[in-house]
Amino acid sequence: MRVITIPSIILAATLFWSCAEEVTPPPSVSHPPEWNQKDALNFHGNKVKVTGNESCKSCHGEKLSGGVSGVSCGSEDCHLNFPHPAGWDNPQDANSHHVYLKNVGWMIEECRSCHGDDYKGGWSLASCYKCHENGPEACNVCHGEGAMPVSVVSSWAPPQDLNDQVATENISVGAHQAHFKDTYTTAYSRDCSLCHKVPQGFDDPDHRNGVVDMQWGDPATNAGEVSPVYANGTCSDVYCHGNFDRGRNPQLIWTEVGTGQSDCGSCHGIPPRRGHIQSDLCYGCHSEVVDAEKNIIGKNKHINGQTDTDFD
Repeated sequence: MRVITIPSIILAATLFWSCAEEVTPPPSVSHPPEWNQKDALNFHGNKVKVTGNESCKSCHGEKLSGGVSGVSCGSEDCHLNFPHPAGWDNPQDANSHHVYLKNVGWMIEECRSCHGDDYKGGWSLASCYKCHENGPEACNVCHGEGAMPVSVVSSWAPPQDLNDQVATENISVGAHQAHFKDTYTTAYSRDCSLCHKVPQGFDDPDHRNGVVDMQWGDPATNAGEVSPVYANGTCSDVYCHGNFDRGRNPQLIWTEVGTGQSDCGSCHGIPPRRGHIQSDLCYGCHSEVVDAEKNIIGKNKHINGQTDTDFD
């Protein structure tokens, strides 16, 4: 037989009334007080840089838009712009990432720390490919025509230059695009290595070094037979512009585009004066290269390092 004592009855009653009383539960604290203080040791940014944001998703949702916590990491109070200022994605804004990267020597490595080595989101979940279709390291993102497909080699070259200049009077723009036209030849056009050392990738030591790395290729050197020179915006001794037997070899001003420097007859006379038959009926001997109206019809045989005649 169980005996219920008076003290037991009193204890049970006390517990009943205590549990029935409406009380405010203590707040659930999942983060330390310094969680949002940038200079604090426990600042959440320090943790996320080390461990990533997977643990954040358990409360804030797979896309960090709220989840069970109801608190979005992308709210106006938090990561709407952070860690970037307003205007970061506007190329015309003084706070744009284009301006920032230019000021820090195009150190895009800083972007990788949050957006991932492949720039497709990383722990930030923000992919750079959303705006940069071919990725932020594509040649025509920083210089050239970014609106064109990166597969079009001419889109790699200015305009625009690194300072957003487009006028050919700027030495950083100059005759870049003129060298992609096939008015007179297709033997070497669309080849940046004709004049430049071409970087093997964005992280190539010779890229982003602040130096215009001239490295002449064929046929500018005619397979090493001549030595072109570029200095102070002037090109000289270039095979393509007349540094060959019976050529005129003029000096060309890089920024004087469209002034007739490259017109037919500027690289060699019509006809050449020295050691050449004195007739301007070019097609008589070079019918696969030029027609009776002196239009270049064999562009793959013009300025190609060889003398192409009908009786070769």
